[in-house]
Amino acid sequence: MKLDLLTLTCIFSLLVAVEPWKIPGKWPPEVVYQYYDIPTMVKTCSQRCEPNMEEIKEFELTTDLNKLPNNKNVKCYFHCLWVEAGFMKPGSAAFDPSVFFELMEKMSEEDQDKYLKITKGCAKRVSKIKDPIEVSYQTMVCCKENSNELFYLFY
Repeated sequence: MKLDLLTLTCIFSLLVAVEPWKIPGKWPPEVVYQYYDIPTMVKTCSQRCEPNMEEIKEFELTTDLNKLPNNKNVKCYFHCLWVEAGFMKPGSAAFDPSVFFELMEKMSEEDQDKYLKITKGCAKRVSKIKDPIEVSYQTMVCCKENSNELFYLFY
């Protein structure tokens, strides 16, 4: 399976954003919870970026994709999670995909296919954006547009 860098970035965004709605034993894959210290990442980024967590929940749950929360605190929060996981360098749009390759290897093919469905086309969509905070936000938007029914966050 071939994954491009921004596809992996979108996958990561889905893995670390907020406390999840979860179908026990099904989605998101349990390996996500074993791989990341999500509570610490959420706490760190909540303190650093001070997002309104109701807006984070709204981003996840809304079906009106034209009214997604879009402010500096929400964008900061999404970006911070990527940095805290070691996937992005602070202030840079440079990514380290090795984290995802390792995680994807631990997932079933069915779960890999779900993530690929969510992330399809997002790399191209954000390829010209230079601001790393905007890259993280627009990647999240793209993933949500691709598969709102599979999209989830941690909060």
